[in-house]
Amino acid sequence: MAQDTLFFRQLFDPISSTYTYLLADLKTKNALLIDPVLEQFKRDAQLIQQLGFKLKYTIETHIHADHVTGAHELKNTFKSECVVPALSQAQHADRVLEDKQIFEMDSVHFKSLHTPGHTDHHMCYLMNDTLFTGDCLMINACGITDFQSGDSKTLFHSVHDILFKLAPDTKVFPAHDYHGLTQTTIEEQKKHNPRFANVNLDKFQDIMANLKLPYPRRMLQAVPKNMVCANQQGLIKQLKSLIPKHAHVLNIGQDVSYDTLDLAKHLPYGTWQIACLNPYLSSMNKLIEQYKLDSVPPAKALGDYIEWQLNEGYDFIYTERFFDEIPEDEIAMVVRQIKHHLKPKGLFCLYAVLLETKGILLDQLQDLYQAKNPQYGVRAWSFLQNVFEEEGFVLKNVTNLELGFKLMCWQAP
Repeated sequence: MAQDTLFFRQLFDPISSTYTYLLADLKTKNALLIDPVLEQFKRDAQLIQQLGFKLKYTIETHIHADHVTGAHELKNTFKSECVVPALSQAQHADRVLEDKQIFEMDSVHFKSLHTPGHTDHHMCYLMNDTLFTGDCLMINACGITDFQSGDSKTLFHSVHDILFKLAPDTKVFPAHDYHGLTQTTIEEQKKHNPRFANVNLDKFQDIMANLKLPYPRRMLQAVPKNMVCANQQGLIKQLKSLIPKHAHVLNIGQDVSYDTLDLAKHLPYGTWQIACLNPYLSSMNKLIEQYKLDSVPPAKALGDYIEWQLNEGYDFIYTERFFDEIPEDEIAMVVRQIKHHLKPKGLFCLYAVLLETKGILLDQLQDLYQAKNPQYGVRAWSFLQNVFEEEGFVLKNVTNLELGFKLMCWQAP
């Protein structure tokens, strides 16, 4: 990688354990980011501006399931182009990369290598003696293969027949690490990676089949948004047409940072309040103050019981996948509390996933998710519907939204 005109910086997101890579030409100041994370937008933007760089591209190794890409937010700020693997079929991308395609930005040159297995469209990027491996090859590990078009046999051949054929001293920079490691080499991984070193195909398939790892907790949120490069403009436009002006809206959710704030910026009328469950969002109060939002006390988890202290008088309650976090025997209690706090003619809005991605309907993905996370998995919408009906709610309308979501509006009794 040693070039006088090349800048390289490895960045880390502690929530998803994702590495983002900033590359730039020091003469032209043109820069690109590989695998940016939405929650790290402010950090990345500040660093790019401090260094005097001009962000030209954001480049994805694949459609991520553990975080939402920062590509669209960065594009709004820097007019950068979103670049994705061609086989990902992601919408709103500005450019796509094919297998063995050479990408050039001044002194930054790399070759894209189609390395399926973790996903069917996954790409690694080879730049001189440096390889960005995404989730294909990690440090003494590799990406899982039991969802999102993954296949363990395909991954085995991608690693052995493509990556392990590269020069032994090729430096490897993965998209994730969970143990504080930052880089490795092809030679080290051939010798020491327990999933590949002296492991044949049958043994590898057995290893992968018995990992029993949970799916990424943000999978059902991240995948549909990354399929459109996190472009939510169509969704915002539809919500503005559905929620009356001057509405008093309470947002409840376990992951409401940029989703809520992006919507709030585009819904300047009325009151948009937040109840936040996510313990990672320590900066939420600053964001609330920045966007002049009202705040309500966060929901409190006491063992498996979740109770709310909400003000009275909401016209709408808005939630995205909120019931994922509640044990089934508590849902009816929560719905009764919601009913108590809504105005008599208020509506409860349930934001549900219904996206078809590459032939895989995401409600099937939800079933897979719940199988691995039985207590806090995604609830069958038919179960929720029964609870609402039992409590006297009336389903007023169902509106299909962009990003593969639908909005279910229930009138409180």
